[in-house]
Formats: sequence, C-alpha cells, structure tokens
Amino acid sequence: MYCIFDLHENGKDFDYYIAVENKTGATGEEFSKVTLQEGRYVRVEFMKRNHTAASLVAVYTMKFWIELNGYRQKKSPIFNLYDDRFHSNYQKHGCKDGNYLGDPVVVLYVPIQ
Repeated sequence: MYCIFDLHENGKDFDYYIAVENKTGATGEEFSKVTLQEGRYVRVEFMKRNHTAASLVAVYTMKFWIELNGYRQKKSPIFNLYDDRFHSNYQKHGCKDGNYLGDPVVVLYVPIQ
C-alpha cells in the first residue's frame, strides 16, 4: 500500500492518495491511476508510532537532511510504502489511541535531483 503526498506550490498543502499496485489490471470509473516517476529517491525506514511522528520524519528529511547532504528535492510526489512489515505488525498488535503498537516499519521515499 502506498500513501502518496503531492505537494502544492506553497510547500504546505498537498493532495493525498492511498494506492495499491494494480496486479489484476482492474479498470473502470471507480479506479484512478497514479504513476510514480522513476528516478532517485531518498529512502528512509522508520517506526511509525503515529501520524505526528511520521510527519516529523518527512519534514526533517525534506527541510533539513536533503539540503545538508547536498541534494535538492525534485518536484514530484513523496510517498510512504506500507509493506508486510507494517501490515503484519498491525494485524498482530493493532493501534490504540492513535498509536501503532509493536514495531510498525514504514518506508518514506522523497524524490531528489
């Protein structure tokens, strides 16, 4: 599962999409297609305890880490990948009061030039 954030020009607002890979080739009016661009990405694995913590990881990566390491962010959507490490953990431990329990790993991808 992917959570895709397409940032607006103001750098604060964004469009948000939840997507999965279309392995069956499903089509129709009830589906939308999102294509993530090929290229270079900063890849950050982290424990997603809650939405606030995930936002802080993304903001730090985009506003500080990229520049400090000599990169520039590319104008393309950033996204989180929720693979089996997140989903199996969620099935086993769940979420309480907005906090994910166990060790819920998520991978952030930020496009760079």
